[in-house]
Amino acid sequence: MSDPPAPPQVEALAAERSRARASRDWTRADDLRDRIEAGGWRVEDDGLDYSLRPLQRADIVEDGELSYGSLEAVPSLLHEPATLEVSVIIVGREHGATISAQLEALASLQRSGMQVVVVLPRGLSTVGPCDEVVRTVEPFAPGDAIGAALRRTRGRFIVVLDQDRILAGDAVTPLLEGLADATVAVIGADGLVSAELRRFRPGGPGDVTALRSGCYAFRRADAVERGPLDGRLGLADSVATWWSLVLRDEGPGLVPRRALAIELPLGPPPAAGDSGPQRDRQARRDSYRIADRFADRRDLAKPEQDVPGLPRDGADQHDQGDGADKEGDAA
Repeated sequence: MSDPPAPPQVEALAAERSRARASRDWTRADDLRDRIEAGGWRVEDDGLDYSLRPLQRADIVEDGELSYGSLEAVPSLLHEPATLEVSVIIVGREHGATISAQLEALASLQRSGMQVVVVLPRGLSTVGPCDEVVRTVEPFAPGDAIGAALRRTRGRFIVVLDQDRILAGDAVTPLLEGLADATVAVIGADGLVSAELRRFRPGGPGDVTALRSGCYAFRRADAVERGPLDGRLGLADSVATWWSLVLRDEGPGLVPRRALAIELPLGPPPAAGDSGPQRDRQARRDSYRIADRFADRRDLAKPEQDVPGLPRDGADQHDQGDGADKEGDAA
C-alpha cells in the first residue's frame, strides 16, 4: 500500500532535519521532528537518509475484514472495568510461523477467565483459538502494537507473550501469583539490571531493574493510569525496558515498586534473525530515548554489582555508541 506524497512544506522540514543530523545538531533535529509530526507525518531514518509516512493511515476493509491504520482507530475498552482475570497479548510480526503453536499452547492450559488478544498485520494469517484478532494495515511499532491490544483487553492482569517464546507449561499462574504482591509492578522471564539506566545487562532471577520482551505481566489498572506505551521505540525489548521503568516509578523521593524476574516454563528465545547495523542503530536510538527520561532516576537502578556473577564489561543491547547514530530524542 503506497503512501501519498508529503506536502512540500513537510518535505522541506525533513530535508532540513537531515542536514541538522549530518552536522550533529541533535537539538535542532529534535525540534524539526516535532514540527514534522505536528503536521501529521512521521519521519523514518535510515542512516542520514529518510522517508516520510502519514502518522495516521486510513482504515481499510477487505473481504469484510477491518484493518486499522492507526492506534487511535482501535476502539478502546480501557474505560470499562475489568471483567476477567487475565488477558494475554501476542503481537504477530511480518515473519514467523509460531503464533498458531503459541495459541494452541495457551488453549491447552484450559484456564477460565483468560482472554487472548492477537495483533496481526493485514495479510498475515493464523490458525488457533483466540478471543480477538486486531488487524492492522501495516505492522505497528512495538509499543503501538501492544497498545492496540491493550485497548481490547478485559482482564485485571495483562501478560505480553512473544509469539516465538512457546509455552512449555503454565506460565500464567506464577506471573499472577507474583503480582499478588503489591510491591511488584512488573514480572517476567528475562530480567535486566543497570547501575545508571543507560546500559542494561541480563540479570535475575530475583529483583531486577527492568524486564525484556518474551513474557512479562503487569496490572491493567496501571496501564490505564500510566500509559500509553512509547510508540517511538523501535524494538520490543526497548518497549519492555521502558515500560518496566514507567510501571515501577512512584515519583522522585518515593520508593519505587519492584521488577521481578522468575523462572517460567518457556521455550528458548529464537536466534536473532534481525541483527546487524540497522538493528544496532535502532537499539542505540532507543537507549537514548530511555536515558532521556530515566537517566537521572538512579533510585530505579539495580546496580550490577548487586547481582552475583554478572560480568561488568562489554556491550549489550542498549549500550551507547558514538557517531552519527546519536540522536537524542530524534530517533
